[in-house]
Amino acid sequence: PRLRMLLDELWLQPDERFRDIAESYKDLLLSDNFVGLVKARLQKMADRDLDALRRNDESLKEPHERERTILGQLVIYAQLLLKEARALGAELEAQQLEVIRSICQVAMDPKHQTEEETAMALSDAVRDMRPLLDDSFVAYLKYAVAEEEGRLAPSGF
Repeated sequence: PRLRMLLDELWLQPDERFRDIAESYKDLLLSDNFVGLVKARLQKMADRDLDALRRNDESLKEPHERERTILGQLVIYAQLLLKEARALGAELEAQQLEVIRSICQVAMDPKHQTEEETAMALSDAVRDMRPLLDDSFVAYLKYAVAEEEGRLAPSGF
């Protein structure tokens, strides 16, 4: 239904409005089922085209060409959104890794002679970093742990 709504909206608007309209449907375009929805839509069109061809009916030719063009533009836009999301994800991951590196540097600093000194230094460092240890940091840690578990699972660790 949402793909149909998006197609209807794009159909009625000038081409210059494509990006504005498509942007409102980012969740659909980035969803796991977007490709399946597009394939199903194209398959239905192909089936209707065959039926129309058998009846010598060319009335669907132009609207289907336009819809295929719009679907193609949506796929290209979805690919762009995915590239942007990957780039943003890589940037955020680099930031989170820098926070982890900073914590590890404090923990491994050779100037701390005892475990107590190291614990105090870590407490101080983490207290100063508290604004950086937000929900996105915790989410990243969970993600990183899950990824590592996924990598280690096949080898039995």
